[in-house]
Amino acid sequence: MLNPVPPQPMDDETPVPPPRPEPWTWHLGIVALTLATVALLKTVRLPNLWAATHYTFNYSRGFIRRGLVGELIRRVGGEGAYRYKTLAGIAIALFTLLAALMTQMIWRTLRRYPDAGLWGALLVFLASPSLVFIIHLIGYLDYVGASVDVLVVLLIFDSTRRRRWLAPVSLFSSIFLAFIHESALVLAVPLLIFQMVCALTDDSGRLRSSTPRRRLVAWLEPAVVLGGAAAASVIIGTVGTRPPDFVHELMRETQKVADFPLRADAFNVLFQSVITSWRHDMPAFWREPGAVRFFFRGLSATAPGLAFLLIYGLRLIRTCAAPLLPRMRVILKVTFVATSLAPLLMLLVGWDFERWNALSTLSAFICVCILKLGPCAATAEIPRSAKELSGLLTLGAIAVVLGLCTNYYFFLFDDYKLHWFPFDDRWEEIRELLTGNSQLRPNH
Repeated sequence: MLNPVPPQPMDDETPVPPPRPEPWTWHLGIVALTLATVALLKTVRLPNLWAATHYTFNYSRGFIRRGLVGELIRRVGGEGAYRYKTLAGIAIALFTLLAALMTQMIWRTLRRYPDAGLWGALLVFLASPSLVFIIHLIGYLDYVGASVDVLVVLLIFDSTRRRRWLAPVSLFSSIFLAFIHESALVLAVPLLIFQMVCALTDDSGRLRSSTPRRRLVAWLEPAVVLGGAAAASVIIGTVGTRPPDFVHELMRETQKVADFPLRADAFNVLFQSVITSWRHDMPAFWREPGAVRFFFRGLSATAPGLAFLLIYGLRLIRTCAAPLLPRMRVILKVTFVATSLAPLLMLLVGWDFERWNALSTLSAFICVCILKLGPCAATAEIPRSAKELSGLLTLGAIAVVLGLCTNYYFFLFDDYKLHWFPFDDRWEEIRELLTGNSQLRPNH
């Protein structure tokens, strides 16, 4: 049986060297790298027209929602920046940034706490079809929100001396993300709130603030950030929703400087409010034949991996070695589940079911890493009995197997089909991209 690794104190002035990795971790590392490569080759592609069109939203005719990224591109590159090759390069850069940040977070967590449970969570996440879909989302602005979340974990939350900046940084990040996409309120902001809740305790599990007044302020900070993020999303979503004539004229002007066909339905979201989607669009969609079956088929694909991460995270809090107060354990459990499932709230206003399911799995995995870097750092990962160990391993193995063999129609956007080992068709695509022979044309 593996010996649990004692927690490593986070002191910026006198850092403690991490424990030397056990030989078995190198083997699991090779397996993890293989799973990540397989997920990448299954679905990686160039950004589709919907994602590329979102990069062209701008403020040339006035303020609109979701226009910050396109305005920055226009300001830096001029009107000539709305070329598909340029936008594809930006999308690839955002994908690379998120992948690098996730790798750094995973490496830092495993280096300090190389236990079997965390490795199991990693393998389940890498084998999940949720990761396949996240890779498939290349070009979508969801990458920006996820990158901000992980960046805050690495720069602020993982430093005991910098955690005092967590509230102002989270508030600024929430408002910034609202200018990029109003859905960040449920897709990205909950992870910032969860970090703040986890930061309420120190490394020994005690509440950080010593006086009642400071404790009250500390508890109010997450509520202030959540309220500020909600206010920013509502205001930007309301002010930035423009009349159809305004949006259509913006599209006509933008099409003149873009070298690819813009998707009209992408521009339509700029005059269709969230309330309209909630009251009219989604009820109409649910009345379509097969809508419910479509929803449950997508949910069944991601459910094994998401269920494992939720069970593992709840167990992590329950068996936390730090002397947490009972009410603090309850608060951590509630916020962990709420943060993990927050992306599913998008089901009320959008029918990209697999997208919300995938982002929910991503949120659950990031939450697990936050727990390991924060209040549950001292938790021993070895189950207390052989029965508990076998149950955890069985559930993880089932999630990995089902994740690797998941494939059905309409799982990915644009009727895109998964590729399978030995990926002979993918090598030709990669060769064309590397040699410059590819036409770099988008999907429909």
